[in-house]
Amino acid sequence: MNVRIIKFDDFDWDEGNHLHCQSHGITIQEIENFFMQEVLFFEDKRNITNEKRWISIGKAKDKRLMFVAFT
Repeated sequence: MNVRIIKFDDFDWDEGNHLHCQSHGITIQEIENFFMQEVLFFEDKRNITNEKRWISIGKAKDKRLMFVAFT
């Protein structure tokens, strides 16, 4: 598994993301804040679509562990 650390500086949210995130008890702002720090991420090799999908693991500002899948 190839694990890297990267810094994110921009986000492109589609309409479905807001409801999807809320269903998991997290806000878009919390996710953006999560990516403003260094986080571990790796490619999701199990993804069955043609779009690359990534998984990121780290801690939120309130120290909760977070797992975020994104494309």
